[in-house]
Amino acid sequence: MRAVASREHPHLDVVDGALPALPFADAEFDAVTANFVLNHVPDPRAAAREIVRVAAPDAVMVSTVWVVSPSWFWQGVCQRAELLVPTSRALAPEKDFERTTAGFARMLAEGGWAAVEVSELSWTWMPTIDELWRSAEGGVASAGAYYLSLDEGERSRFALAFEQLCEERAVAGRVPLEHTAAVAVGAAR
Repeated sequence: MRAVASREHPHLDVVDGALPALPFADAEFDAVTANFVLNHVPDPRAAAREIVRVAAPDAVMVSTVWVVSPSWFWQGVCQRAELLVPTSRALAPEKDFERTTAGFARMLAEGGWAAVEVSELSWTWMPTIDELWRSAEGGVASAGAYYLSLDEGERSRFALAFEQLCEERAVAGRVPLEHTAAVAVGAAR
C-alpha cells in the first residue's frame, strides 16, 4: 500500500509505521484514519489510544472495521473441499471487542476517542468468478493466504469447491458478496 500511495501521490511523505507504536510526535496530525486495521491489531484499545496521541486537539479521526465480510464464502469453499476451516486468531477477552457497530463505538470510546459516532455502510460486491478466483490464487487477504499455504492436492480440492459454490451462487457470471462496514468518526480529546 505504501508503494502504491507513493507512486500515485508523489507529493505525499509516506512513512513506515504500525500500530500500536506510531513513529510520530504527539498531536502531529489534524486528521487520522485507520481503515480496516483496528480489527487486526493485538490490542485494539491501545491502538485507538495511539491514534488519539498523534491527533491534534479536535482533530478528526476516522476508522472502519468489518461487521459483515465475505469470509462466509471462503469458509463454505473450505468446508466443501473438506479442508480445515481457517480461524482467525482470537484476542484475549479483555482485549477483544464486539464486532458490531455498538461494540466498535464502545471500544473506541474506551480507547479515548471523543464524540464517537458510528454508522454502518452496506453494499454487495459483485466480482466476476475469474476476479474472485484471481484474488484467492494471488494470495489476497486471509482466504488467499490460506490458499497459498495448501499443498497441490488441497489446492485442487479448494479450486473444485470454489467452482461448485460459484455455480450455485453466481448471477450472470458474478458472485454477490455482502459487506457491511462500521464507519466511526470521532475527535481527539
